[in-house]
Amino acid sequence: MKTLDHFSIPIEGMKSGIHEKKFSIDNSFFKHFEESMIKSGKFEVLLELDKRSDLIEMNFDITGDFETVCDRCTAQVDFPLNTQTNLLVKYSEENVEEPNVLYITRDTHHINISKFIYDSICLSIPLMKVFDCQQKEPFPCDEAVLEKLDDFSEEAIENKDEKANPIWEELKRINFDNK
Repeated sequence: MKTLDHFSIPIEGMKSGIHEKKFSIDNSFFKHFEESMIKSGKFEVLLELDKRSDLIEMNFDITGDFETVCDRCTAQVDFPLNTQTNLLVKYSEENVEEPNVLYITRDTHHINISKFIYDSICLSIPLMKVFDCQQKEPFPCDEAVLEKLDDFSEEAIENKDEKANPIWEELKRINFDNK
């Protein structure tokens, strides 16, 4: 993590109040995390930090995209992500764990937020990686696969079955209530 030092925020000597920082993330960022879900991606992180005497509130706005396989057409696409998350930093001598709360001692000089940013990006990836790709130029999806999917839609299958097999009409006429 030594090369991710620019994600360390010096809190010692920081004045109380609101501070803003911007970070750019590229492929080299994701290489620092073992077995990363993301191999290729570009993100912009806007951090609004509100330092108070008893805590530090960090609000993150993360936007960008990463390369993945579309779950609809199986083409390589740049999948867009946009997430907002926050992290509270509280002072404590005890080692306490809470989600989105980081406890530090009063003598902590820097907070490295790289792992939190990485986790936030990974947790914002949806289970189904499908998006409104019709608006993108050039069109990223595999049109041949999308056409095949249209052929296998429920409506197409129902219409094909009704036209191809008249037996279904005969089966619909059977009266099962008559004993």
